[in-house]
Formats: sequence, structure tokens, C-alpha cells
Amino acid sequence: MRFKKEELSHFEDELNDEKMEIENNLKAYEKELDFGDDAESKDSFEEETDEAEETATYLGVKDALDKRLEAIEGALMRIKNGKYGICENCGKEIDLKVLEAEPDSALCLECKKKS
Repeated sequence: MRFKKEELSHFEDELNDEKMEIENNLKAYEKELDFGDDAESKDSFEEETDEAEETATYLGVKDALDKRLEAIEGALMRIKNGKYGICENCGKEIDLKVLEAEPDSALCLECKKKS
């Protein structure tokens, strides 16, 4: 599949926008974490439990967003290397409809169904 320059530029812009949004969300969420000041006094059991739950939630969200960032960065690298739109599994072209729905897709629809 040979993309027109405008099409590649569109996908690259879309991927970069999503990457920036995810990075901003991660930074904002990290700033919202509240762990009290343990230096002055001992946290209550309830506060420590809340902090543990908040940390677990943050780590789960962060892991998912990190994986998404990795997929986006992979797609941006494929654009740079001229391999965007080629299935990493079978080497066939990825249908344009798949890329429009999921611009970071590294697999064609057939290979997605198999995995």
C-alpha cells in the first residue's frame, strides 16, 4: 500500500496528538496522587489503605497507557521507516479501514482475528 503524502501526514498527526494527550494525562494523574506527609506523623490505617488503593489504580492505568504509548511509538517508527500499513505478522497490507479505526495497528484484520 502506497500512501499519499497527505494520508501519511494525517496518520502521523493523529498518532502524535494521541501520544501527547496520553503523556499529559499521565502527568496530570501523577500530580493528583495524594500521599500525605509521613514525615510529621504516622498515617492512619484508613489513609494508608486509601493510598495503597490509589497507587494500585494508578499503576494499572499507567501500565495500560504505557502499552498504548508503545504501540503509538511503534506506528510512528513504521511511518518513519516506510513500513507503515504492512502487517508485522504476515507482511500483507493493512486495510485502510483498519488504520482509520486504529492508526497504531501493526496487524492486518486476519492476523488480529488469529491473536
